[in-house]
Amino acid sequence: MDKLAEELKNPFKHVRNWIKGEIFNLNSLVQAIGEKESCESRKQNSIKRIAADRDTNNKLSEGKFTLKTMFKSKNDKAKTQAILLARIAQSERDVENWDKIKRFLIVYLAEVAIPDFKASRQQKYIKAM
Repeated sequence: MDKLAEELKNPFKHVRNWIKGEIFNLNSLVQAIGEKESCESRKQNSIKRIAADRDTNNKLSEGKFTLKTMFKSKNDKAKTQAILLARIAQSERDVENWDKIKRFLIVYLAEVAIPDFKASRQQKYIKAM
């Protein structure tokens, strides 16, 4: 009788671990979908950065007052303008790239990740029954 009690295992531990794994898998899928949605907000942030940098660049080229360049010489202002122009060009490329990344994520999630997830869950549920 004692040997039989030692050999028995608690089935609720296995069920708990299985449910935990399922929750982790679902959370990872939800996070992937959330990252796809956050591409749009990142794109909007890049657009805002472009507008702010262009505004600062226009002020510098027209010789208007800015707090960042109040104590800078003309050479430093020219360097700041060059940095702003490089940042504007990079941000414009970022806007294009965020669109591409979002399209790739949409295709990947729709054609690969979600169908694979559904198929593997179905196989595991059938196997468990």
